[in-house]
Amino acid sequence: MKSNEDIILWLGHSSFYIRLGGVTFLTDPAYYSFPLRPRRVPIPCSVDLFKNADYVLISHLHHDHADTRSLHNIFKGNTKTEILAPLKSRGLLSHFSNKIQEAGWFQKYNTKDVEVYFLPSYHWSRMHFFDQNHSLWGSFIIRGQDKTIYFGGDTARGDHFEEIAELFPKIDYAVLPIGAYKPRVINKYVHMSPEEAVDAAAALNAKHLIPMHYGTYPMGKEPLSEPIRIVREMNESGAIPCILDCPAIGKELFI
Repeated sequence: MKSNEDIILWLGHSSFYIRLGGVTFLTDPAYYSFPLRPRRVPIPCSVDLFKNADYVLISHLHHDHADTRSLHNIFKGNTKTEILAPLKSRGLLSHFSNKIQEAGWFQKYNTKDVEVYFLPSYHWSRMHFFDQNHSLWGSFIIRGQDKTIYFGGDTARGDHFEEIAELFPKIDYAVLPIGAYKPRVINKYVHMSPEEAVDAAAALNAKHLIPMHYGTYPMGKEPLSEPIRIVREMNESGAIPCILDCPAIGKELFI
């Protein structure tokens, strides 16, 4: 992570370390276990290595996407990193940093050297008992060095993917959630199945699909290994219309 090459590094669940054009990002930090939800795969490196990241992207306020312990350790003694977050999330996030930008859907953040946009998702937010949907939720476009990365946050399948593709017709990497989809009668409104994630990548006209939101925490009723197995089987059968990248946790994917 100390090199200057552009990379996408999976840290587990929806947490990534991304470097694009020399600008570094952390997405949806969740590095530790939760009560009744143990982390099955350890974080591959020390959180101290993230102290010099330029931006933390928070897609929405759920404990597995904005873990307070992870945020505390990122920002402890850190005055450089800035948070890019949804509308109405400042109240909670201000406990960790005073460098926060909020945005609504289709708004652009004020960033250096690369462009970052906040875009829709089909989900919800809550950190405490009485704050359900008090803050917005969404996804991100990161664009720079003639490359475009879409980070899908947490989402069900919706027509927002087609809308995003109209605005950003050249998406090189689509990072999309594939896990926590069973039972479908409940989760179809908040999480995509592996098949829906592949369909979303096709709707985005993405060149690469990077699956996430699987194999780290016991979230849905499906086995931890099932989502990625289904995606790989779809790829082997030729059902994925783009390049499938499935980097192991801690393995650099060079852009």
